[in-house]
Amino acid sequence: MEAIRPFLLNLFSDNDIIQFPRFMRPWQGTLARRIAEKRTPYIGERYKEIGGGSPIVPTTLRLAANVEKDLKARGIDARVVTAMRYCEPTATTALKELKAAGVREILLVTLYPHFSRSTTGSSAKDFHLARKALGWKVPVRLIPAWGTDPGYLALTERDIREALAKVPKDLLPRTHLVFSPHGIPQRYADGGDPYGDQVRESYDALRARFPEVAGTHLCFQSKVGPLPWLKPYTDEYVGNLMLTGVESIVTVPLGFVSDHIETLYDMDINFRTIALEGGARHYGRVRAFNDDPAFARVLSDLVQRQVSPTLRR
Repeated sequence: MEAIRPFLLNLFSDNDIIQFPRFMRPWQGTLARRIAEKRTPYIGERYKEIGGGSPIVPTTLRLAANVEKDLKARGIDARVVTAMRYCEPTATTALKELKAAGVREILLVTLYPHFSRSTTGSSAKDFHLARKALGWKVPVRLIPAWGTDPGYLALTERDIREALAKVPKDLLPRTHLVFSPHGIPQRYADGGDPYGDQVRESYDALRARFPEVAGTHLCFQSKVGPLPWLKPYTDEYVGNLMLTGVESIVTVPLGFVSDHIETLYDMDINFRTIALEGGARHYGRVRAFNDDPAFARVLSDLVQRQVSPTLRR
């Protein structure tokens, strides 16, 4: 819980996430401190409801260990570390560990399947700035997006089918799949950010695999601030579905690979409450991959296609 305020401060200080008007940018640090101070109690209540903290860091560390184990089994001599964007372990921490290990090349594997300048772009920029600050000229490459990777889509399909298997048989033909990725400000998309288009590519590739359900829908969650973000917004959309008499909903955390507040609170508590209070007889949520060894293999496949031959034993 004590990490919430510094996390929010780092988040709102990132001008790739929150872009203030040009004349306000010199004061972004001051404004970020005020926003973080104001939002910490509100966000803290949500973290209390999901157990008093986020599991994303320990989950990701276990995932990294699984990827390293899998790569070594393939004969790829790799050290796999984690760099979070707004909390420890940071890019600087990761770089120091890699430098001490004597690595000869770094491959950045984003855990955002779809590229946005506010996610992958910001993280890659942060990593390069940290490397420059250390004065280390090691080669660095990036896998920028993998939302249509066959392994990723197959794993998502597997987990959706697992969730649909829990729907009462009489409700399955009347079940609606609601895909709910993170949103971005609409003006980012208008300015050429490819995120929304990439998300829709993943959605289109998956929706056709489930003809047994009554409908599939793409919404966006986690809007912050007064400006419009990608629409429709998931909470509003689920409420509107309820008004049409929908009895069964299964939400899909498209693009969220690990459980955190946006799955454990937004989906498991907020959207569930909206659906059930609106009259749904069933609400389900597709699980996140977390540290599933099958997901580690998907990431290892991505790495294996990119890794330099000199790093193979």
